Amino acid sequence: MRRGYRLHAACDRSGNIRAFCVRTLNDAECVVARKLLSRAASRGSIVLGDAGYDANPLYEMAASRGARLIAPRRKAGRSISEGHRQHADRLRAIELLEGDARKRRQASRLRTAVERSFGWLTMLGGGSPPPWIRTLRRVRLWVLAKLAIHHAAIQARR
Repeated sequence: MRRGYRLHAACDRSGNIRAFCVRTLNDAECVVARKLLSRAASRGSIVLGDAGYDANPLYEMAASRGARLIAPRRKAGRSISEGHRQHADRLRAIELLEGDARKRRQASRLRTAVERSFGWLTMLGGGSPPPWIRTLRRVRLWVLAKLAIHHAAIQARR
């Protein structure tokens, strides 16, 4: 058990944050992922997630919204369970991320926009929250202000 907060966010290729949620560190990532998918996944979109998103129910939810989820397996290299039904999109994601090198490079290029966006957020003015920001409500306001500055910077660059 750790104390603190985590930003869960979905962004597009341009670095615009499409949906976000600030939760405590104790909240399970796949539970918060359901909320983000319901807000950000749209027909024809590709949703990239980390290993915390590797769950059949999340693949089903994304598919029901017309999106395609791609997340690395939590334990790569293991065999896929034959006893449990695997969602077809999950099997495609495993093939993409663990298949030939060309496909892996394509997936990693998609991820660069996400990493760049989070990099900008961490170095953007203000750095980490000051000591007087400790409650969840204040942390959410701090993050909202940083996101507003982030989007203003994106617009200024355009």
